[in-house]
Parts: sequence; C-alpha cells; structure tokens
Amino acid sequence: MSQAKRSTAVTVDEAAPAADEVKSGAAELAQQLADKASDVGKSAVKVANNAREAVADGYQRLSQNAQASFQQGRERSMRWGNEVQNSVRSRPLFSILCALALGALFGMFFANGRGSRR
Repeated sequence: MSQAKRSTAVTVDEAAPAADEVKSGAAELAQQLADKASDVGKSAVKVANNAREAVADGYQRLSQNAQASFQQGRERSMRWGNEVQNSVRSRPLFSILCALALGALFGMFFANGRGSRR
C-alpha cells in the first residue's frame, strides 16, 4: 500500500507544474477575452456616436430644407396675392362680374346637391 501512496504522491507532484501552467494559460485567456470585450464595447460606443451624429445631421438638413420650402411657398403666395390685387385694381368691373359668376355657379351646384339628397 505504501507503493500506491508513493505513486499517487509522485503523480500529484508531477501534476503541480502542469496545473500551474493551465492556471497561467487560463488567466492569460481571461485577460485576452477582457481586452476583446473592451474593444467590442469601444466599437459599439463609436458606432452609437456615429449614428447619433448622422441622425443629427439628417435632422438639421431636413429642418433647413423645410424652412427653405416654407419661405419659397410664402413668397409664391405673396406674389399670387399681389397679382390678384393688381388684376382687381386694373379691371374692377371684370373682377366683380367674375365673382358674381362664380357665386352663381357655386350656388347652383350646392342647391342642386341639397335638392337631390332629399
């Protein structure tokens, strides 16, 4: 029995350096994994920042385009309004006759529409 104890003791003594090597390798692997996880985290932060900047830039461009379109529409409607005013001032009788004709057409249209619904 003493021989069995002795061979087990030798095996444990021989296995101790191998266990230390495995322990060292595991610690090194854990450090590499931690470094990779840190790199992935940094990459995710960069992607999020880039996405945030892209959204902010897109919003700013959209806002500028909307403002420009609104300004163009405002200018166009003011031009049309001025043209109508000039037309009415230059031909007041014609403008009154056109308004009367449009009023009569709308009146007939809506009067016929109400009569057919009853």
